[in-house]
Amino acid sequence: IENNQITNMDQKYKPIYAEASGNTFLIFDYLDKYEHDFDENIIRQHHKSYGFEKIDSCLVLTKVN
Repeated sequence: IENNQITNMDQKYKPIYAEASGNTFLIFDYLDKYEHDFDENIIRQHHKSYGFEKIDSCLVLTKVN
């Protein structure tokens, strides 16, 4: 495997990245399978894992091919 193939593989399998600021919670979703059927429970679970009790809004950015 050449270096550029390894880099492409790494980019393809990036985990979900989440960030919070104030009362807004952002999830940058790199997983294509959630593009059309993103489950609200996934938002809640990531929200809990980052230690926030309540959120007012959520923006989900999905990768578009």
